[in-house]
Amino acid sequence: MTDLDSSLQPDLQSGDDKKPIDAPATNKQTTPTQASRLPKKPGHKSILIAVFLVVVIFAGVYWVSWHFPSVMRWYDEWQLWILPILPLLLYVAFCMVTISTRQLQPIPDRQYELLNSRMTANLQLVGFNFAIISFLIGFFKESLPIVHTALLFFTVSLTCFLASYICLFIRVRKLFETISDGLVTNGLWAIILGLHSMFTASDPLQSLAKIFWIPIVLVGLYAAVDIYYRARERPEQV
Repeated sequence: MTDLDSSLQPDLQSGDDKKPIDAPATNKQTTPTQASRLPKKPGHKSILIAVFLVVVIFAGVYWVSWHFPSVMRWYDEWQLWILPILPLLLYVAFCMVTISTRQLQPIPDRQYELLNSRMTANLQLVGFNFAIISFLIGFFKESLPIVHTALLFFTVSLTCFLASYICLFIRVRKLFETISDGLVTNGLWAIILGLHSMFTASDPLQSLAKIFWIPIVLVGLYAAVDIYYRARERPEQV
């Protein structure tokens, strides 16, 4: 073997012994410490407790107002000022509690298409309420006091849907999306109350007015469960 061959041999051997450098791993696995920080899935027990409490509250108010009318003398005032905005008050209280941890976060761009569709739905609901209010005023123009309470509820509903549209149009922070959902829920709540008031104002339909307690309870359950899931969901990282 010549000197030139002997000098090249170590380089060739060293080149064969070299191993390719592995590419850096891109998929990071969640460590046990990080997994422990993730929120737990809402339990069925907590949801059932929330549903049970809402049902008991509604049933209790209805039973007291039916069997003890003297105790419920304040009901007329409560009906006109607090009852139409009761779900909205729950959402406002939730926003005040979570204002520093959740509501000041920006809304991700990927949600804009969904929010635009919800804006369109709000405008349709605004038109629906305009039609109902115009019908009531035109049909009961000689006896508006009969439908005074119903007109109040439908006006509250119209205002809620219009305010929800404005909140979705701004959508600067998560707060506007949460308030928008609360306004939509409150608008549906007010529509059902308006229908209940219309049936109550008519003597032949008073017996059917009790049916509207079913959707009233359902909307109350929806508001409670919606706020529960919003409280348990993890804030998104934008």
